[in-house]
Amino acid sequence: MKPLHNGTHIGDGYQILRSFPFIEGILYFTVKDQHSFFIHAIDRHKKNNATLKRDPRFFVPIRHTFEVDQVYYHVLTQLEGDLFAFYLQQYAPFAMSEAKSKMEALIVTLSQMKKDGLYAHVHPQNMLLQGSQQLRFLYGGDQTAFSQQIDSRETVWQLASLLYTYLTGEWITPDKPPKPIHQLRPEVPSDLATLLDGVLREKKEFLPDYDAFIIAMIQAWDDRNTSAALSRNKKKRKFTLSPRIWKKPAVWGSFIAVFLFGCLAFFLTMDNSLTADPEKSAASWYHDSQIEVEKNQLDHAIELGKKAVETDPKLVYFTHLSNLYKSQQKYDKSIEILTAATEHYPTEGILYYDMAKIKYYLKDYKTATVYIEKAIELQKDKDSNTLHLQGRIFSAQQKYEQAIASLSKAIQLEPNKDSHYHERAISLYRSGQLDKALVDEDKAIQIDPTVGMYYLTRGIIYIEKRQQTVQSKDEDKKEKIETYTKKSLDAFNETVKLIPEDPDAYYYQGLAYYYSRKYDPALTAINQAIELDGNHALYHYQKGLILNEMNGKVNEAIHSLKKATSIDPNSTIYQNALLRVQKKAK
Repeated sequence: MKPLHNGTHIGDGYQILRSFPFIEGILYFTVKDQHSFFIHAIDRHKKNNATLKRDPRFFVPIRHTFEVDQVYYHVLTQLEGDLFAFYLQQYAPFAMSEAKSKMEALIVTLSQMKKDGLYAHVHPQNMLLQGSQQLRFLYGGDQTAFSQQIDSRETVWQLASLLYTYLTGEWITPDKPPKPIHQLRPEVPSDLATLLDGVLREKKEFLPDYDAFIIAMIQAWDDRNTSAALSRNKKKRKFTLSPRIWKKPAVWGSFIAVFLFGCLAFFLTMDNSLTADPEKSAASWYHDSQIEVEKNQLDHAIELGKKAVETDPKLVYFTHLSNLYKSQQKYDKSIEILTAATEHYPTEGILYYDMAKIKYYLKDYKTATVYIEKAIELQKDKDSNTLHLQGRIFSAQQKYEQAIASLSKAIQLEPNKDSHYHERAISLYRSGQLDKALVDEDKAIQIDPTVGMYYLTRGIIYIEKRQQTVQSKDEDKKEKIETYTKKSLDAFNETVKLIPEDPDAYYYQGLAYYYSRKYDPALTAINQAIELDGNHALYHYQKGLILNEMNGKVNEAIHSLKKATSIDPNSTIYQNALLRVQKKAK
């Protein structure tokens, strides 16, 4: 099945913006009526009703289906979140604590799915990330949903591959053997590195089964004391795995038997008989809390989340409860939960990072600075996301040189992360370094040309260059003004294609058309901005300016400018513009 071209309309008005190769068929990212949807397309002969019976705890629900030219389309319910493949490209590698908590959350989900007889390919293209931890699968179901028998060793390889990307930021492909983890991430616990390197280089028929791998992974990670999953003041035995041991079933079986006999506490249930009651109860409450979130029963979800934390204070339970409070805008409670978590995990920089992020969005930059500096201290300047947030906090305080320095460190750590360049471009722009800002924004677009905000920022930079040129005394400024206006318009045209739900995209598109003296398309664009957000004074002001330049539209211009002044009666700019146009009308 060949992918359809971008811009093609399918079904009842879904316009394709982008297509992705998928584990089965093709995944389309589409827009309809200003809303975005993922649509999964599969050949008609591969259609299976098992995929329609989707447990909403684990799978993104199907909104509706339709068939065109022997291709079956599943329109997935619109949900807030990120396609996990995109998220990994943007944010991996993770801090050790974040990698661990994300893997723990995924194991919780997979364990419950296994118990219910449900399966899914553990691949980032098949996963939607909601919040900081919750993952849902786009495709899957019971055994009949798959053309081949489910092999738990395939899931083992997929989990190992995913964790490798968490830790290194590198993707494993059949034609690209993975580098040893310690070459890319020396601080990974030795036993964990040995385990993953072995799994990813071994033939799949010699891999351990799923339960055995999970046990080995948890023990290998915990030997570094990075997990609380087995840290119930029990004395743990360290072991080193030889990858070839898996070829000897008797030896491997003996190891598992001894390990299980020696474990008095075991993270999450692979088998009910292996799990202590408090941990089992906490995992159940955590899982039920996630279900209540899907039902929009946040108060009940919080109560269940609190029980999970009180019973078994795992890091993933703390962050889940904190996120629930954030979703209710109870930011003080969210901070309280994260602060309590630091008592159990005093060296986890991610907790201070989360608190800094909350304070940043609350515009409490002084406190945000304290938290982010603590996070950086714990992470030893080695987490690019933390440095990125520090840059944003500095920029919000107009400390642009410090912001640029922090973001430059983030770029040194991860030179292929587009968001770092975008954020540094903003600080450069605000500090007046427009040419350097353009270089960074162009780099962000080069890395990921699908992010509309990058084109919007690029266009705004060109608008500022245009304005500076208008006020300059350059002899050739007319040509430069035209060039900058055209480049800004090109950027804004691309913006509205990528984020058609953003009213600012249309405002700036209308502004560029206005500067180009193309008033009809300028009016169309600004009307679209107002349709999306009719309470923005600036949009009505710009509409008044456009109408004022059009023949016979003076009265309409006055009406728009009056609307702007009614929304923002303190703006002298809007008042003066209204007076000028009223004087013209007389």
